[in-house]
Amino acid sequence: MSTLRILSLAGLALLCACDNVATDSGSDEGLLEAAPVEPLAATSVAFFTEAECAGDWVYAPPPPGSRFDYVVADAEGRPDETVVRAEEIAGAQGRVVDYQSTTRMADTVLETLRLRSMTGLLPVDSDTRQWSYRGLDEDRIFALAPGQAMSFVGVETATLDGQERTLEGPLTLTFVGCATGTDRIPAAVGAPLRIYRLQRFWQTSDGVHRGEYEIALSEHWGWRMMDRDSSSVGVVVRAAAE
Repeated sequence: MSTLRILSLAGLALLCACDNVATDSGSDEGLLEAAPVEPLAATSVAFFTEAECAGDWVYAPPPPGSRFDYVVADAEGRPDETVVRAEEIAGAQGRVVDYQSTTRMADTVLETLRLRSMTGLLPVDSDTRQWSYRGLDEDRIFALAPGQAMSFVGVETATLDGQERTLEGPLTLTFVGCATGTDRIPAAVGAPLRIYRLQRFWQTSDGVHRGEYEIALSEHWGWRMMDRDSSSVGVVVRAAAE
């Protein structure tokens, strides 16, 4: 698979549109018991090492003007800088972050998208795709214990081949645990991370697909430093700056 396609798929897979997120803070429905999390397939590259969680951490979105440059890691986990996807933060309302994603090859702009995401973890809104959620208590996302998961219903509306299609189905978000970034994530070496797994679906012109994604969220930046699925090595942040 080409570097451009991996970057594009990783970005689209993690789009998040949260206009109509439903909360249910008074119920434990959808909250699963903690259990060991199996390693994600495809690579033995050590993007992070396990660490103890700090008990006083509170999520904060990345400051406006922050920029994150993503590149695809090769089979040994080294950044391939042929194509770079830059995500620039425009602002945030609570945990919902507005940002622009620009993909470049050298001096050529290949794609520019205006997006919104809940903390960089869940799919919410782009030019052709919107998401809403039922049974999601967003306060619980950062209260999960290591190995604990939450399940809820995602509703995706996508414009495909000129037609609007709406589909709903189950999603599961698992908090794997806390970690420290290695030199395989250049912008997060030695930095505290929180590792999540997202099982979700999405629509394309070819039908409905399901996948599982591993996401490394920076405690400092409040944004993803690495994401990958079970078929690719990973997409990592080579540089982050305000």
